[in-house]
Amino acid sequence: NGVYHFLNQGSTPGTAYFEIKITGGKGMLAVWYSFPIIYLSGQNFTVPSIEMADVALLTPKAGADLALPGKLTWLARRSGETFRVSVYEAGKLDKSILDSGSLGMNTAYNILDGSLAPGSYEAVVGVRAAVVGFGVSQQHFTFTVGSGGSTNA
Repeated sequence: NGVYHFLNQGSTPGTAYFEIKITGGKGMLAVWYSFPIIYLSGQNFTVPSIEMADVALLTPKAGADLALPGKLTWLARRSGETFRVSVYEAGKLDKSILDSGSLGMNTAYNILDGSLAPGSYEAVVGVRAAVVGFGVSQQHFTFTVGSGGSTNA
């Protein structure tokens, strides 16, 4: 919760804007972004308080085999937040291979049978607060699909 001063910055030109990026530490979200800030020189801009606690991942446990269809589940952090999940090939976080789209306030993402090839995966939970901004979990789901001996999570 704070007031931000954009020192030595002119007004935001045209359709440009500023945003505040907060990088989290241990036990916190990896990153949080404010919504766009249209700034006029000399103004103070107050940002509503944010919750930086990380998302608590529930299932599957780290390194588990996940039979498809399967489910990723986590705990809600704060009332009113909405979620989105992005799934990546393990170690390749530059391009998601599954994106849940908005899940609303649901704290589970169902992965359909056949939607992932056998292999290792990582998934992150995106958190969005309607007035404040959005962030990404520091913790990642890590799981394997199709490695044999799988159980539903």
